[in-house]
Order: sequence, then C-alpha cells, then structure tokens
Amino acid sequence: MRKPTKNKSGHIEEAPKLKSTDPVVLELWVKSGGRCAFHGCNRYLLQDELTTNKAKLANIAHIVARRINGPRGKDPLPIEKRNEIDNLILLCTKCHTLIDKKEFQDIYSKEILLKYKKEHENRIRYITGLDSDSETVIIRMFNNIRGDSVTISNEEIRIAVLKGSERYPRYLGGENNIEINLTGLPQKISKTYWDAGKGKIDEIVGRLINPAIDKKEIKHLSVFAISRIPLLIYLGYKIGDKVPIDNYQKHRDGDEGWAWRDDSQTVTFKSSTIQQGSDNLKIAIILSVSGKISIDQLPSEITCAFTIAEISPENAPPNRNLLKNKCTLQSFRDVYEGLLRQIEKDYKKVKNIHIFPAIPAPVAIVCGRELLKEVSPSLLIYDRIDDEYKFTIGMN
Repeated sequence: MRKPTKNKSGHIEEAPKLKSTDPVVLELWVKSGGRCAFHGCNRYLLQDELTTNKAKLANIAHIVARRINGPRGKDPLPIEKRNEIDNLILLCTKCHTLIDKKEFQDIYSKEILLKYKKEHENRIRYITGLDSDSETVIIRMFNNIRGDSVTISNEEIRIAVLKGSERYPRYLGGENNIEINLTGLPQKISKTYWDAGKGKIDEIVGRLINPAIDKKEIKHLSVFAISRIPLLIYLGYKIGDKVPIDNYQKHRDGDEGWAWRDDSQTVTFKSSTIQQGSDNLKIAIILSVSGKISIDQLPSEITCAFTIAEISPENAPPNRNLLKNKCTLQSFRDVYEGLLRQIEKDYKKVKNIHIFPAIPAPVAIVCGRELLKEVSPSLLIYDRIDDEYKFTIGMN
C-alpha cells in the first residue's frame, strides 16, 4: 500500500488509493459476499445482470472519504485510518455514485453508511453459516390484479425467507427463481382463461419443479404467489406434498411486506355443518376466511339437497388481514384436512366436493396440496366473478 499524501506543511491530506491486491480489499469482498452493501440493493458484483457475463462491478467505497475535501471528508477520522476495513463498504457503481453526490451526503451520513455496512456484513456472515439443509427454492407466481401487473422482488423474498424460516434462497440454473408468469392470460375471465392458467402451471411444474424434486435438487420450496384463488389452489394441487413447503402472504397493512409476523395474534378455525342436505352424494364447503360467504350467495345449482360445511375463524371475524403468522395457517390446514378426511369417511360415494373460497393465497395453496390424488373426491372450485359465484376449474 502506498504512503499517504502530505501537503507542504507536512500534514497528511489524503490516504493512498487502494489496489485490488491490497489485503483489506480482499477482506472487504469476503465480508460483503460479493454483493452491494447498500440497503435494499444486494446486487451481485461479479456478473452483469443483462448479459450474465462475468464482470467486476464493485467499487471499494470510503464511508469517510480518503481526502479531507471528499464526501464526508471533514469527519475527524484520522487520514491514516481511512483505508482500514471499518471505513470501507463494498458498493455497486450506481450506489457509490448516489452516496457521494453532494446533495445526498446529509442523507447518507457516516452513521447511516456504517449501519448499512454492519447489517449487510452480519447478514452475509449469518447466511453463509447456514448448512445445505437450510436452502429453499423459490416459486414466484404472479398475475394481473384489477388490471395492474403485480411483481414480487428478490429483496422482499430474501427478507421474508430469512425471517420466516431461517432459510436462504437457492437458485436453479442461475440467478432466477422459478417464475410462473400469468400476466399474459386473456383479460376476460372465461374457460379459456382458466385453461391457459392451468396450462402455464402444468408447463412450469412439469418442466422445472417435478424433475428437480425427483433428482433431489429441490428439498424445500418457498412459494410467493398472487393470482386468482382457483389457480392458486391448482398450483398447490400440482406441487403436491413430495417436499416441504413454506407459503408466504402479501400483507395489506403495516409495511405490506411478505414476512410472517410471529408477534401477531394466532387465529384458530372451526368447521361446522350449516345445512344438512337430503342427498348424500352432494357436498359443498364454504371457506369463510378473508370474508363471510352466506348460503344465499351460492349459485342456484347448490340446492337444499346439498350438505354444506363451513370453515371459519373461531376467535376473529373473517377479514382480508386475518392471516399474519404461520400458526394461523397451520390451524386452518389442520381443520381443512380433518374435514376432507371426515367427508371421505362419512360420504364414501361422493365424487365431487364444491368449494366456495374466500381465502388468502397461502390458504388456497394448502387447499390444493391436501387433496389426495386419485383417492379424494374431485374439487370443483368456484370464484366470485361479476358479483356471483361461478364454476372455474376441477381437479383430481
């Protein structure tokens, strides 16, 4: 490392430029895991995102500038300490340029940048300490909701997975998650819409997920999904129960993130028969979780001949913000699975169960996964379209 630069009076004005071969540079690369340490960026700095070609995209940035007249350079940190590891942060070019702009230096102060550095390096150390049993492969399914395309960022996924299950994302075939992109489905909700959605799910599950499970390349899945409920149920059905799955919920209150909130109230569920029908071959289930569904909202084909069961919360009213932690999801799963097994026992000749769901995405995926293929009765899934429940898709 070169010596510091002195002025005519003999005072040190700036620390020497660092070289890529300096030990402190290697130490910073290791501590940062080769990723940008700016909060929310996390960009991989050894590969171009567009071309996927190998590239060195990192900047060895100074928190307090190596020059006295540089960004944050008036700080009393001695010049001879400005090239030490505690004053260096690994950044991509974009983030380095941002923090050093004159108009942003009050925002990105020494204290803020030290905080970013500490959080990032601590996270890298923690994640790299996890063993292979802690890895999870991400499935991301998204669709247009009310005409707008909804996406799920890698940063949202990373935070939710690490906080919710102490796992880390593993990528199949590069830097991409498994994506089921349904934004190209027809705008009109019709049989064509449902067939196209099922076809897209079939293609991705059949081409990417099932072969990787069979080869034991996938041992655990984490699912982040936003779509219409019938397609979410179908996704759960197609994935099945070959490997453990963690489902994540997009929260609509607070920070609107995907991480489970373990400090929130656990909601428990109950099942009850709300109509005893006259025909033992006709069964319907109402799932009143995100909202209440009453019998008079059901289509005309669900007559008094149907026995109708309902699953609903025990200790809270149905609402769209009800599902906040994994214990609540597990409570629903236990009750739903118990109800299906009871129907199979008491109504052995039933071939179809009509499902009327008002449920969040993780609950929908659970509903599909709990169906015993070629054993359970078929599920006929309805969805609320134009203010009335209509049949959409069947499975099994």
